[in-house]
Amino acid sequence: MSDINAAISEFLATKGIEAHAPESSRLGRAAAVGAITALTPVGGLAYGAVKARSNQSEAMAWQSWQQWALSQPDWPEFYANEWPRLQAERQEKAEQARERALQSLAAERKTAFKILIPALFLIVCGVVVSEVHHGLTAQRNYQQHVLGR
Repeated sequence: MSDINAAISEFLATKGIEAHAPESSRLGRAAAVGAITALTPVGGLAYGAVKARSNQSEAMAWQSWQQWALSQPDWPEFYANEWPRLQAERQEKAEQARERALQSLAAERKTAFKILIPALFLIVCGVVVSEVHHGLTAQRNYQQHVLGR
């Protein structure tokens, strides 16, 4: 959605009106949707034609809302003052959410390291004990069988 359309949608919302710019649609995409959904390509084209007509109605309704919003006496002040403030608030909220996500990720990594370090220590200790036991057993077997002690 373009900046002006987003601003108009927000302005309309302040008036209690929920209206948004329609998404663009192509007849070819509708035909592909029809083909994918196991309709015949002709059925897909018919679906596309109906959808295009619906999109034209939505576009005309949106154009009417645009004209109405732009003709309001408080539109210029909203667009000059309120809209930049709303964008800044959204940007700040998005940055705060990003920061919280990064902090959460950092906390998860710290927790993982708190678990990983002792686990590695135990593994190393287990290997050392195993090697010492194996060495002592080998030495005892050597003494018993070779030296006859």
